[in-house]
Amino acid sequence: MAMQMRGADPRLYNPDRDMLWAMPRLMQKALTQFGQDITVADVRSLLDQRGIVLDCSDELLYNKLCAVIQSFAMYLNDLKDKPDIRRKPEQIHSKLFTVHKDNRIYAALRSLVADFFLAVVYAELPVWFESVQPEQANNPVPNVGEVEKTVDKLLAGFIHPDKK
Repeated sequence: MAMQMRGADPRLYNPDRDMLWAMPRLMQKALTQFGQDITVADVRSLLDQRGIVLDCSDELLYNKLCAVIQSFAMYLNDLKDKPDIRRKPEQIHSKLFTVHKDNRIYAALRSLVADFFLAVVYAELPVWFESVQPEQANNPVPNVGEVEKTVDKLLAGFIHPDKK
């Protein structure tokens, strides 16, 4: 996905739509949504649906999930607020994505959160494509509220399928 450049169509550059600019917002939304009202039973069900079996206590599972969400959120905040992290992200990135024998639970939960994040991105893509490939140059730009409604509709039931 390339960054849009200014041109004759006023919609060619829009930070609320452009996927490069939208990525941190999407990540934050996914992390927040995934962490809200999720139970250990939900997490175990989601893992089971993906063929991931974790033999650990509910408390450890919940604590590791919190650690995954917090570490991803902290990395986003550090990238935004700390130039030294942006210039040298290797250490934190490696900590987030290296799989060691002692952090397989973390890695499995990271995969689950990443799966949800990808679902959030793909939920927003239809609106994004519609807005950057208009039928006419003066078609209205979708507002963030419209985007959010579309995303929420597509994500309904992802974590709680019985609540569609």
